[in-house]
Amino acid sequence: MIRGYVRETSETANSETQLETLLRDGVSEDLVTIESEPGNSSLKLIPLEKGDKLVVWRFDVFGLFTHELSQYLLDLHQRNIFIKSIQDNLDTQAKDHAFFFNHLSLIANNEISVKKEKIKSGLKKSFVGKLIAPRAITGEKEEEVRRLLAEGCSKAEICRKLKINRKTFYNWEKTQTQ
Repeated sequence: MIRGYVRETSETANSETQLETLLRDGVSEDLVTIESEPGNSSLKLIPLEKGDKLVVWRFDVFGLFTHELSQYLLDLHQRNIFIKSIQDNLDTQAKDHAFFFNHLSLIANNEISVKKEKIKSGLKKSFVGKLIAPRAITGEKEEEVRRLLAEGCSKAEICRKLKINRKTFYNWEKTQTQ
C-alpha cells in the first residue's frame, strides 16, 4: 500500500502543494496523513505494514534529527517498508537510493551543526561587541582631559567642560590604571 505524509515546516512547501504533489504521484488522498499542528508528530502512528511505501514531498518533512531519522529508516527497512521523497528524487526501494538517502541525512545533520556553530559564534561576537564599546575619549579630547586633570580640575568639571558622560569618563579612567 502507498501512503503519504504531509507536514508543513518553514523549509517546505505549504501542505496544499505537498498534498497535490503526492496525489499526482499516485497516493490516494484517504491514505495521506497531514500534520496540522507544529511539533506534534503522528509519523510513528501511520499504520505501515511489510511492503508498504511512505511517500513524502521532501525528506525534511519528517522533522527528525539524524539519529532519529536513521533509527526510523532502520526500523522501516527491517519491516521491509520503503520511503519515497519526491522533491529529493529518492526512493529507498532502490538499493543505491537507500544508501544515498542515509548519507544525505548525515550531510544535512552536519550542515545543521555548522549553521548552529556559526549562529552561536555570531551571537557571541555580537554580544561581546555590545560589552566592549569603542573608546569615546581619544586623541585631542584625551589630551585635554589629561591637561585639566593636571591643572586640578574635578572629574565633574572636566565632564561638564568637555561634554563627556560621567560613565564614559570613569570607564576611560579605569583603562588608564590597567
